[in-house]
Amino acid sequence: MARRSRIGRPDLGERGATLVEYALIMALVVFAAVASIEFLTDRSDREVNNQADCVSMRPPPPSCQVGAIPPNFVPNDPGYSTPTTAPPVGPPAPQATVVLPALAGPTPAPPDTTWFVEVAVSVQTPAVADPPFPAQPLAGAPVSARVRLVDPANPAVFLGFSEFVSCTTDASGSCTLRYDVIAPFLSVNALRVDQITVNTSPAAAITPANLAIDAVRP
Repeated sequence: MARRSRIGRPDLGERGATLVEYALIMALVVFAAVASIEFLTDRSDREVNNQADCVSMRPPPPSCQVGAIPPNFVPNDPGYSTPTTAPPVGPPAPQATVVLPALAGPTPAPPDTTWFVEVAVSVQTPAVADPPFPAQPLAGAPVSARVRLVDPANPAVFLGFSEFVSCTTDASGSCTLRYDVIAPFLSVNALRVDQITVNTSPAAAITPANLAIDAVRP
């Protein structure tokens, strides 16, 4: 009987040795993984407990406190430098001056005679010290004021309505607010001009402030 050849077939002993080697390698890998997990878990638990102690204890323990910054410490350049000059500011508010006293006079108008009141207002931009720039008249500034008539029957009170007058400054920065007393208020002998405003941006400061001008029929 012919004998079968064993050439090309793996030996059973060698295959067993290879399986044992694989098993040992896997055991080492599993052991290393378990040890790493336990190490990380223990370390994270300690860190969490330490942070909890830092938050709950007052004052915090020394291990939680940050050391003092060295006097020669220089921080990294963040990419910009601290500005050395003040930020620019807007233009200064104009100044408005009311010329006193107000002018009151009769105005012939047949068949009745009325009277009027005029209030002159001057508006200019203020002088600037740095850079030096002198005050300049402000043209085209709208100026307005309220007019209230005094009750002829009771000089202590005003009539129950108000009127407004307005003007616009010329090249010299000046204009005149004028109010004419006409029918049906010919019997009115006194009035008040107040709430003088200059519609500029920023709003002009009025001198004198909170001015109220009382005018009497001449």
